[in-house]
Amino acid sequence: MKAVGLILIAPLYAVFEPSSIFAAGGVLLFVLALAASLAVGSATRRARVAEAIG
Repeated sequence: MKAVGLILIAPLYAVFEPSSIFAAGGVLLFVLALAASLAVGSATRRARVAEAIG
């Protein structure tokens, strides 16, 4: 499966510099981690409210 991913991402290296792809990947990971954190926080708040209601 790793080879398929490498084949799919290879054309990006022809267009962009590797450092810019690395930076974009870092930004993407940051955004996804932030979204996951917000989702967990929201679910925790909903669970606490539901538990308090009964």
